[in-house]
Amino acid sequence: MTPTKSSVARQLRHLSLDALRGYESAARLLSFTQAAEELSLTQSAISKQIRSMEEVLSCQLFVRGSRQLQLTEEGKVVLQGVQQALNALESSIGRLLSEHVETVTLTAWPSFVSMWLVPRLTRFRQVAPDVNVIIDSSEGVSNLEREGYDLAIRLPLDPLASPLARRLGTEEAFLVASPEVAAQIRKPVDLLSQTLIVYGPGRSRFPWMAWSEWLTRLGLEHRLGQKTVQFTQYDHAIQAAVQGGGVAIGRTPSITRTLREGRLQVVFPEHRIVGLHYYLVFAEQSVANPAVQRLAQWIEQELAAEAT
Repeated sequence: MTPTKSSVARQLRHLSLDALRGYESAARLLSFTQAAEELSLTQSAISKQIRSMEEVLSCQLFVRGSRQLQLTEEGKVVLQGVQQALNALESSIGRLLSEHVETVTLTAWPSFVSMWLVPRLTRFRQVAPDVNVIIDSSEGVSNLEREGYDLAIRLPLDPLASPLARRLGTEEAFLVASPEVAAQIRKPVDLLSQTLIVYGPGRSRFPWMAWSEWLTRLGLEHRLGQKTVQFTQYDHAIQAAVQGGGVAIGRTPSITRTLREGRLQVVFPEHRIVGLHYYLVFAEQSVANPAVQRLAQWIEQELAAEAT
């Protein structure tokens, strides 16, 4: 006798989504153990789900007793249907979620992105899972509206002026080295026996990022060119310092995390240079966008928390 649609529906009410997922995984992998690992469950939990399905369906889904777990003919039929149902459910939910996901495009200078933003971005995903972020590591964007960006983090020397800006903080610069190298430096003249890690090709547009400025401040003869290593990327220069490769010029907020973790120490903490303010700059068409504001407020909160 062919079961009616209503009788099938009554049986399906007793099948949980977890049981269907457990069965699909075990049937696809032909292993209760691997299915348990895939779903972060115990093997006994998977076995219990399978037994409950077999009881509801009044049939055996697996051939047990052999070395290799095998599906019965009924199990193969059920697997095909379960996979189709789960795929359809996943597709429907994906379409639903995509209709409610906002995308925010952000541009910031490369070292801020790699050293400050990326290590914290998971926290933003946790508080705003419905906001996708596209990040451009660049200092060359001069017109947010024309180039399709919602938000920028910039120093005022960048060619980007906008009344739609909020001040985030003030950059500070100081000398940094690994704990091992820092222990060898007691007085300014000790710097001359260390490798000076240089960032940027030629003269920096930020005086506090130039070694000539620091050596002059410390009363040392300008010896740049002797025992130096130079990088065009700031995060590479800082990584060299972390690895004990010499003394670098650190700047906040990029190295705040590295300092707190103890991977770098400030050399001559009484000598600090206050640099420029840095800002959040909004594209005019994006300033009222709630998703853009959520990202902006999160960045402000993270920086404020570090400052306390």
